[in-house]
Amino acid sequence: MCIKINDISFDKEPYEYFLYTYGGFYNSEFQKKHGFIKGTHWFESEEDRQAYIHKLNKLTISTLNYNLFMTKDEGRHTRYRTILTVVMEHGEALYEYKHAYEYFFDSERLKNTWFKGECSCDCTRSLLIKQSNPEFSKLKCGDKIKVKEFIIDFERI
Repeated sequence: MCIKINDISFDKEPYEYFLYTYGGFYNSEFQKKHGFIKGTHWFESEEDRQAYIHKLNKLTISTLNYNLFMTKDEGRHTRYRTILTVVMEHGEALYEYKHAYEYFFDSERLKNTWFKGECSCDCTRSLLIKQSNPEFSKLKCGDKIKVKEFIIDFERI
């Protein structure tokens, strides 16, 4: 098996405060009322990010829509998203699974997910293969699907 994490230096990037927002708060009915857009936001300070979050939280109360979810991060890496490519082998066939995350996703967390967590079992891996290969059968729990290549790359947003 080949594990490759394409290292990238974030040293020249500014330190920023990241916020990713999503959920039912942004469905068309409520978005017309409040005018905010889901997705990625960057701030120069924690105070600016907290002020934005405070505005959103006030709107959840005034619109009675509490389906607002957020992911926060900070650092020099926040303008990059993670691209994961996994080549899996089942029998004689190879299958590629590729996923571009909306934002930066920690490499160690991804490795743990794929080799110790929910993606380490045939039941989940077979569903991921089935997304691009509809003829592939869903498998029961086991370890017949082997990871041949595991590549993590980063792309500037």
